Amino acid sequence: MAWLRINNDTCLLLYIIHVTHPLRLLTMRTLAGFFFGGLKRTDRNNISKDCFRIDGKILSSWIHTLVYIRNLCAHHSRIWNRILAIKPRVPNKLAGWKGISNSKIFCLFLIFKRLIILPGE
Repeated sequence: MAWLRINNDTCLLLYIIHVTHPLRLLTMRTLAGFFFGGLKRTDRNNISKDCFRIDGKILSSWIHTLVYIRNLCAHHSRIWNRILAIKPRVPNKLAGWKGISNSKIFCLFLIFKRLIILPGE
């Protein structure tokens, strides 16, 4: 089309939309299963240790718990003061995690804090 001018930024944006569009059709559980169910144990452990400095089993349990919490929120369930049916593993070796109950929502706040990677970290 001669009348349509697209610069490089627009092409990149269209490519990103084209590539990520099918991901919107997948559920969070499917994505979690793809990344952690389809990977080898050594790959999971390498990703967990390199990116988050935790064990692969702990990260897998966190993702499983986050999928559970996401489903509760999506169906308008109350999560405050709820005893979690799917409990995440708590890394007792990390500072600030000793004595934290894995059956309450506060543990999830610590998980979110741990999983957010800030620039320069």
